[in-house]
Amino acid sequence: MGLSLPLISALAGIVQSYRLGGDLLALGVQTIRCDGRHASRVLRDMRGPSVVSLPDRCDHRDVYRGIGFARSTSIDLFKAEGPDRIVDLGGPMPDDFSGAFDAFLDAGTLEHVFDVRASLTGLAACLKPGGVAIHISPFAGFENHGFFQFGPKLFARFYAANGFRDLQAWLIHLTDDDNAATVAPVLDHDAPIRVPHTAYRSLLLYSARLAQRVSFRTPIDTHLAECATPASLLLPHDPAMLRGLARSGFARPEVGGASR
Repeated sequence: MGLSLPLISALAGIVQSYRLGGDLLALGVQTIRCDGRHASRVLRDMRGPSVVSLPDRCDHRDVYRGIGFARSTSIDLFKAEGPDRIVDLGGPMPDDFSGAFDAFLDAGTLEHVFDVRASLTGLAACLKPGGVAIHISPFAGFENHGFFQFGPKLFARFYAANGFRDLQAWLIHLTDDDNAATVAPVLDHDAPIRVPHTAYRSLLLYSARLAQRVSFRTPIDTHLAECATPASLLLPHDPAMLRGLARSGFARPEVGGASR
């Protein structure tokens, strides 16, 4: 899928919201869809003036360092993509990945994997206690892009059932320019969502923190209130993240007009 300016800006906000650093597991080798000068500007909007400038032709490793990670390990099924490790997300994860990462980033990979259950459970096991799952997934306008398009309910129900908390969701509404977008928080992770008619394509940004390891529990999709995602597990949207997104022109500084 690749990382454009609004995605880089939003990811930097997620990293700050959870106070992340350390080791990142990156699914796929992401193409950077902007130059280093513009990426550095949006990172300073999010993280402050101390951000070191990225090289003009920056790659995924440069961006991951820029958003706050000390180290990154990329994985892919295909050697031609140039990952650090060859890993099949539909099978067992490598033994040395168990509890090894402060976060994983799925930036448009999981929708191409047929066995989503195996992928989610395997990735969750790669996180350290307190580690954070981060997804950027096709939501609308990506018909036939992969096997699946995901809504916030899938991630909300899966992570709530399996020992995660501090859940948050955002929708990124792209124009026909990948580097222009509106980023809006999702306040209700279970409710139907209407995509603005002005959006060319929309992405879901979802994140959740591992609070405790539990045996796998199957999430349930039903309208019954007792099966909804508990509000106590949701992380209030960070005003600093909204202000940073607003400085880059991707959001309003207040939590308003959120998708429901």
